[in-house]
Amino acid sequence: MTQLASDAMALSRDEKKWLKWFGANGKFKLGWSCFLNRKSYKDIEMTFEGVANTRVRLLKQFTNNVWERLEQTTQTLSTIDKKYLSGTLATVSQSLPEASEISLIQSNGTIFYSSQSSRTGLVHEQTKAIKRALEKPFLHGPYRDPVTLALGATTSKFHDQMTMMFYQPVTFDGESMLLAARIPNDVFSDLIQREAGHIFNESGDNYLFMVESSFDPEIKPGIALSRSRFEDDTFFLGENLKQGVNTPFGTVKIKEHTELEVMFTDPSTGQLHPGVRETIKNGSNLYVKYPGYSDYRHIPVIGKGVTFTLKGSDDRWGMMCEGDVEEVYRPRSVQYTMMRMYWLCMVLTLGVQFGLNAFTDLPVYASLGLSALVAFLLSLLFSAKGPAKLSRQLGGMAKVIRGLAEGEGNLTQRMDVSRLPPNEAGYLGRWINSFVDNLDQIVGEVIVSAKEVSSLTQQMEGSNKEASQAAEAVQDAASDSLSVVQSQTGYVEKANGSVSVMKTTMEKAVQGAHSQYVLVRQSTETIRDVVQTSADSVNLLSQQAEDVGRFVNEITDITSQTNLLALNAAIEAARAGEYGRGFSVVADEVRALANRTAAAAADIGNVVEGIKSETDRAVLLMEQGIKDVNESLLKNEAASNDSDTLSNAASDMFRIIEQISDTTQKNGDHAHQVAASALQMGSSIRLVKANADQVQAKANALSRLVGLFKVSAA
Repeated sequence: MTQLASDAMALSRDEKKWLKWFGANGKFKLGWSCFLNRKSYKDIEMTFEGVANTRVRLLKQFTNNVWERLEQTTQTLSTIDKKYLSGTLATVSQSLPEASEISLIQSNGTIFYSSQSSRTGLVHEQTKAIKRALEKPFLHGPYRDPVTLALGATTSKFHDQMTMMFYQPVTFDGESMLLAARIPNDVFSDLIQREAGHIFNESGDNYLFMVESSFDPEIKPGIALSRSRFEDDTFFLGENLKQGVNTPFGTVKIKEHTELEVMFTDPSTGQLHPGVRETIKNGSNLYVKYPGYSDYRHIPVIGKGVTFTLKGSDDRWGMMCEGDVEEVYRPRSVQYTMMRMYWLCMVLTLGVQFGLNAFTDLPVYASLGLSALVAFLLSLLFSAKGPAKLSRQLGGMAKVIRGLAEGEGNLTQRMDVSRLPPNEAGYLGRWINSFVDNLDQIVGEVIVSAKEVSSLTQQMEGSNKEASQAAEAVQDAASDSLSVVQSQTGYVEKANGSVSVMKTTMEKAVQGAHSQYVLVRQSTETIRDVVQTSADSVNLLSQQAEDVGRFVNEITDITSQTNLLALNAAIEAARAGEYGRGFSVVADEVRALANRTAAAAADIGNVVEGIKSETDRAVLLMEQGIKDVNESLLKNEAASNDSDTLSNAASDMFRIIEQISDTTQKNGDHAHQVAASALQMGSSIRLVKANADQVQAKANALSRLVGLFKVSAA
């Protein structure tokens, strides 16, 4: 026997024997139905596997599409000017019709810009989410937000305040911000609840629940995260969660919405019902066998449970794809129903033949004729209730498929599941509905994308025209700049040659001036030395004159003493009388000689004083000359320094001129490159324009093709 994944589910003894005996969900009826369809267990498992995988794929695909659009926009926002912000985010809003708001939020929570203009400048109150989102992209939700309720529905017919918020970090105008997309949670519910895609249209339910909440630990495992279809009056028992689902253990009811209000428990135990429990425990679960397990309505269900994580979310979610056991195993195979009717007709025919033979005296040929007539009538009944009915059902399916195949493209067509029989034909019809529903969704997205491509292509064409004009202007400007630079290059080259000659001449002049300065300095220093020597000699003469004056003074003193002695000698001679007359004569001569000597000494003193005065004057003049010579030397040295400074300045000037020449040459090279780039850019833009024209043609062709389809979302 084929191994089933259902055999691995851990159900307790009580969970296997909890059904009552009678009723639609009783052991007798469900047991018989499951027994008749026991060979379908593997197919049913594959059905639920496919439903679960498809729904998870839809969720992840939608989420990834939103992230991709936001990531593309962040790249644009990092390069554009503020004046283009409104148009850029308006484009995002158009490409995300599921979003009720596209906003740019500052790190302090202030809404810098919102597609809902009335909200610009307000404060986004999810402080914790903003702090988390500034680290890396963050998907927050579902959570309650009255703003979402006030903004209204987008693509879902259901609407409440439950919100999914996408936060993408972005740098705009040099500031760290968050690009946020507000999407009502009902959009996520619609992705997994598309009614036309339900194989088990009466009871099939796909719902999300929390497995592990990292961002908000208050949300416990098993809490509902999506709207249940039982909220919209489609439950086949005629009850829904808003009105209240009655169970033997109480009423399961919500106040506002399914999300966060319902815990998926078995009402008989108050614990997580087995499907959710085993899915959380093992990461996935699958069970399709009798007797099923109790869900939160205390009704036997079977189905597939999976866990997954959406991009950007810190939490782990779970999804159950379930159907009531009664509906899943209600169908009977064509073989079973046909053979049952066939044997019924055979028994009736044999019964009529037996009755005619046993209770009538009709001739054999009459009895055979009546039996043949009854067999014919029963064959007509068999045909009408069996093959003809099946043929009509298959004909209806063929009509829908023919409508699609012949190009009418009406993807809103669905088979009336209420008229489909509970057999393989009914399953085929349901699968066709599911296929058409998926195709409807895909083509609907293609139509929207085709419209966006057409719009973007038109915008691209306009941009290409502007770029082409700009490229031509750049090319003209580059050509003009190249001409100017080329003429400037010629002037600079001529100036450079003149400057080279000037530099050589100035260097020679500076060298000559320096040589002259050295000679002048040497001569000046020689003169200063000679004057200094003369001054020293004159000073020595002055000193010697002072010595002569001192000698003259001594002579004068000696003369005075001699004159005094002569006077004394004359007095003594006069007193000696006759004997002293000769000595008196000598004394007179000595005194006369002393007087002459004193006069001569006085004259010598006068002469020495004159010499000394002149020598002092000469010394002063020489000292002034030395001072003047020193000042001249300092001035010559300063002049030499000025010459050096001038030489350095000239060298700097020549170096700058050389740099100007080099820079001009480089500018010329750059101008050539700019001109070449402008030519290349012009060629590239013409190529882009040609490609854009081709894209426009393809977009028009795509629009014509998708225009042949009629979808429910359009």
